[in-house]
Amino acid sequence: VIVSEKAQREKLEALLPDNPWVKAAPVFLVFCGNNRRHRLLFEWRGRPFVNDYLDIQRGRFGDQLAVDLTVDADVLDARVPVFLLQPLFENAIEHGKSDSDRTTIALAARREHDMLRIEITDDGPGLGHSDLVREGIGLRNTRARLHHLYGPRANVTLGAANGRAESSGTRVEISIP
Repeated sequence: VIVSEKAQREKLEALLPDNPWVKAAPVFLVFCGNNRRHRLLFEWRGRPFVNDYLDIQRGRFGDQLAVDLTVDADVLDARVPVFLLQPLFENAIEHGKSDSDRTTIALAARREHDMLRIEITDDGPGLGHSDLVREGIGLRNTRARLHHLYGPRANVTLGAANGRAESSGTRVEISIP
């Protein structure tokens, strides 16, 4: 649903007072319905499904946000739980975004033996030198969901983008059977 009437936009702005970008957005879309049906419509039309959340964020940040997707051909048809990646992208944008520099978020997906490996990295400030990394709700919920769905073989890890704590950037790795 495209919301263009001033009174409706003002009501939506009032519902989201902590998001000033809502007022500044030239067009405001409200997605209704179930995501599975939405994806099926794209498949039936022969078009790839585009991640709505990333599209909204690219519209919000413009050239300041780049997204690189590297997905091996043999995992294009892999099934992943609905909304598995969105909280991880949210974290990458929230904690990896710089106010002044362009931020790049990369997603890579590949199959290793019988496991699907998904990595999301950002080139933000990283985790720092702390030995104690506090994981938030998004990572905890993702880990719990995957454990519930796939058992102990599923794994979520958080670390520095290149494996060294003093580096910039953060990486989340997901492994699911």
